[in-house]
Amino acid sequence: MRGGFTFPALTLGLLIGFHLSIPEARSDWLDQMDAQFDATFQQTDAAFDKAMQDGVDELDHELSAIWGEARALPEPKKWVGYSKDRQTRIIVDYDKGEMSLEGFDKSQVDLQREFSDILLEDSEGLNQRAILRDRLIQKTRTFSKAPAPSPRFTPSRPEHSQNTKRRAIKWRQPHELSRLVEPRTRPVFVSLPKSGKARQLNRLSIKLRKDRDHLTAETLRPSLDEAALTYALPRSLLLSMIKNESSFNPRARSHANALGLMQLVPTSGGKEAYSYLKGESLIPSADVLYDPHENIMLGATYLHLLNTRYFGDVKDKQTRRHLIIAAYNTGAGNVAKAFTGTMKLKAAIKKINKMSADDVYDHLIAHLPYDETRTYLARVTKDTQTYASWDNA
Repeated sequence: MRGGFTFPALTLGLLIGFHLSIPEARSDWLDQMDAQFDATFQQTDAAFDKAMQDGVDELDHELSAIWGEARALPEPKKWVGYSKDRQTRIIVDYDKGEMSLEGFDKSQVDLQREFSDILLEDSEGLNQRAILRDRLIQKTRTFSKAPAPSPRFTPSRPEHSQNTKRRAIKWRQPHELSRLVEPRTRPVFVSLPKSGKARQLNRLSIKLRKDRDHLTAETLRPSLDEAALTYALPRSLLLSMIKNESSFNPRARSHANALGLMQLVPTSGGKEAYSYLKGESLIPSADVLYDPHENIMLGATYLHLLNTRYFGDVKDKQTRRHLIIAAYNTGAGNVAKAFTGTMKLKAAIKKINKMSADDVYDHLIAHLPYDETRTYLARVTKDTQTYASWDNA
């Protein structure tokens, strides 16, 4: 996810405490937002971003001394975890459907023994191997002034007050990886080609189940239920976005430092959602974004903001769905740009309201600035059908 855009103090106050209800007030809000859009779209919290990148660069340098060109860091749909001595690593390719253990000068028996131990670890044990996750948490913790988020209100349950506290949901899975392994499949051992005086790197690989996404989704059901009920969002939409953002990899991290299941960038979409929940301008630290429950709630909060704030004046519900999916990936400004050539939301919405939902979808596919977002919109829209049965829960 590229994330949205953040606002300075003037518009942030409107974003957080938005109580405008009459059309004139909302029109004024859109005018103010448009007036500052170009100036604020690229603003980020430089110190936070630098701390994140420093953590990545430091670890990359440390791993380079051991693994050389073979070093690897986590990706959105591939997790890489290292042992304490950094001599072995577990690679879980959630998208490809394969899990591997690699180690220097390790025999097949050695790798099989360690693999068995890893498959018995719970999610907390695997987090000990997630050394980049740990590094980013250390680097960003000092920026967070608030505990994990609690919604300020629940739109689908208006009888709840703004101060209603959410129940804590702890996502801790026993044998997290073993339940994803394809039954009755034997691991495959290979020795990777050596170059020069490099040590021998060996690998043990095993296939993952074809229904692994569904199994992980079930473990996330309490969080998905809460997010769906809080913001009146379809579970199928949340699941489809998780699938396309991270392939259900809870330790996902992109090159843009988007984190977690819903790939939130801390200083853009993550900050907008977190600030809205907290009532003041705050950036979620890495430990918040790496918590599966909090990540889902923050991702849903950002979708809610896109749906009710940025595109709240779009009349058709299905049209708004297309718009928020695209905006989640590329930002509301780039979505507006697809319709008017500028990042002015007010003008774009005026044009959008004259189009059918199907025409809006076709227009987005044809005119969104980035091919990545066009593909993302198509895939998320298609995959909502895969998870349609969840909407009847």
